Amino acid sequence: MRMSADTLYDLVDRLRPRLPHRGVPPEVRTAIALRYLGGGSYLDICAILGVHTCTVYRALWDVVDAVNSTPFLDLDFQLSSSPRRLAYAAGFQSRRNSPFGNVCGALDGIAVEQEKPLATDVPCVADYYSRKGFYALNTEAICDSENKFRWMACTSPGATHDSTAFSVTSLGRQLSDRDSVLTRDMTRDGHSIAADEAYAASEALAVLWSGGGRGDRWRDAYNFYLSSLRIHIEKAFGMLPWRWGVFWRPLRVLWQQRRREQIP
Repeated sequence: MRMSADTLYDLVDRLRPRLPHRGVPPEVRTAIALRYLGGGSYLDICAILGVHTCTVYRALWDVVDAVNSTPFLDLDFQLSSSPRRLAYAAGFQSRRNSPFGNVCGALDGIAVEQEKPLATDVPCVADYYSRKGFYALNTEAICDSENKFRWMACTSPGATHDSTAFSVTSLGRQLSDRDSVLTRDMTRDGHSIAADEAYAASEALAVLWSGGGRGDRWRDAYNFYLSSLRIHIEKAFGMLPWRWGVFWRPLRVLWQQRRREQIP
């Protein structure tokens, strides 16, 4: 996974209290999980590390559970913090030299391909068939100017529209409520999150003009500069599958553990 030895051991130290004490060492468990999530074959992992097939999958889930239960590894958006919002906005402005100095995040959704769910596992199988022609989970995410994911939510099936998928998350509900503390703070400071026209515009969500500027130079300029900020989330989604090869093939989902959202 192109990690230095120091970075790997630091990660292992973070996960060690939540990993099993019996069986393969924590370093080996972590290496197995990273290699598998990076796109490695379980056969290669077994041959290189000298472990059994069942050990590979057991180690994978042990590490995934440890990561999900380690607060230090949570996404740290902290959108409710005014200094953090100012830092995010400064990052976007410095990278793109944009006239918008108030954008503190870029929002979009991605369809994560999965195997066809069973009718016994979900209320409606068709809800998971996305418009892209495969079964998927709708994952909403926000990144900063360095293309780092700061917030994500995977709570909706693949056929769900991005705007709907975002609106049912805790962050989406806060930003759509004009009386929420977060919305009032962002409106007071003039901060917003950039998104495309698939989302509904609000006090805290800046979206593109639908259909383009249509010859209006002010709308064209607005769309151009807002798109230059929103491109960061597109880049982040582009880098995600190249970094984590597990997304190269449909995911096999454990439905009782499916819902996952990082609360800011």
